[in-house]
Amino acid sequence: MIVNKTRRLRRLPVVLAAAALASAAGLSANDAVAGEHSTSASSEATVVGLRQAGWVVTERQERIERRPGLPPYEMLERTIHITTFVLQKNGRRKRCRLDYDSQLEVFDQECRDAE
Repeated sequence: MIVNKTRRLRRLPVVLAAAALASAAGLSANDAVAGEHSTSASSEATVVGLRQAGWVVTERQERIERRPGLPPYEMLERTIHITTFVLQKNGRRKRCRLDYDSQLEVFDQECRDAE
């Protein structure tokens, strides 16, 4: 029983980071799992802006990279949550990447034409 509680507690930062990443993308925590919902300012340089401009999310991939912490926390594990979206409109495709760094608590988002 204690092992299960520990396992749940260890997963909590991942769940919170996923919700934070969804928020940065303009998605609600619930929609981050099932779909998307726009809540931030419109700009075609973001997933939200593209969706507001009529682009449709056709693919979504998530992964977590584990890295050593930055000084002075080299002994702690740092996670980078990466979500990649592929959007499509009128035969055109764009690929957007959202990154969340757990140590720096920074979101980064980049969208470009898919090749």
